[in-house]
Amino acid sequence: MLIAWHEKGVTKDSYISFFRQSPVFRTYYYYMYNCGSFHVNDQYEITSEGVRPPLFLMVSAGQLKAAYEGKTYLIEPDQVLLINGEKPHHYWCERTCEFLFFHYGGKDAVAMTEHLIEVNQSPVFTPVHPACLYQNVVDTFAALYYEDGASDLKMSSLIYSVLCQLEKDDGIQSDTERYSQAVRQAILYMKKNISRSITLPEVAGEVGLSPYYFSRMFKKETGSSPIDFHSSMKVNIAKVMLRTTDSSVSEIGRILGYSSDASFINAFKLRCQTTPQKYRNAMAKKHRRK
Repeated sequence: MLIAWHEKGVTKDSYISFFRQSPVFRTYYYYMYNCGSFHVNDQYEITSEGVRPPLFLMVSAGQLKAAYEGKTYLIEPDQVLLINGEKPHHYWCERTCEFLFFHYGGKDAVAMTEHLIEVNQSPVFTPVHPACLYQNVVDTFAALYYEDGASDLKMSSLIYSVLCQLEKDDGIQSDTERYSQAVRQAILYMKKNISRSITLPEVAGEVGLSPYYFSRMFKKETGSSPIDFHSSMKVNIAKVMLRTTDSSVSEIGRILGYSSDASFINAFKLRCQTTPQKYRNAMAKKHRRK
């Protein structure tokens, strides 16, 4: 559950929650060390020599500054700061700031964090749809405050969902501006629920349309049915994970919500004409040639 938090520079209405998962869970999934919502003033300052886990931080009001890998950055409302905590870093507030945050870990969490920062060419991200990303985090945090808590799997799913939304276009369709509002909303819902299977009535209900009308509209605009689109999105994220992490094929399939190894392999082979392991081997061989 969330508890009130007090430290230098942290003002009232600030909360934090700490987590402890089983060793087995930590072996296979991303997990949170802590998460919270802070209101801070000009006394707030964090300095680390590089002994912390990766950090996700999203500013909702005010400004925060950060020094990371020899550069200084300004993080403003609707922007995200992503840091590999194993590297020295320093962030502080010069006036006031409000932000959500969580420290996370898991197999290859550091590698994925480094990949995202490298692709973005900065630890500061400007999400295409910040309101959706913010609400995704807030809704999960709310369960810690108003309910009995959120399961480890739900928190793990949040981490994957957030990182997927920060991933730049790599076959994952992110340039959705040409689509109608309903289709854009549906695609965002698919991204938020990338770690499980979804149904046509479920997505249609999310955008307030009948399954029949929504399915026809979605296919007309994207060229794919909603379920095929979501399946392709899963495979494209799997490709990123196969290239950038050491997670096993089974682990990646489980993370993305496939019911079995065979289900994941068949879905991957259908869209890529190769198996996940062969794809990983080919990408590793290509990388060694460079």
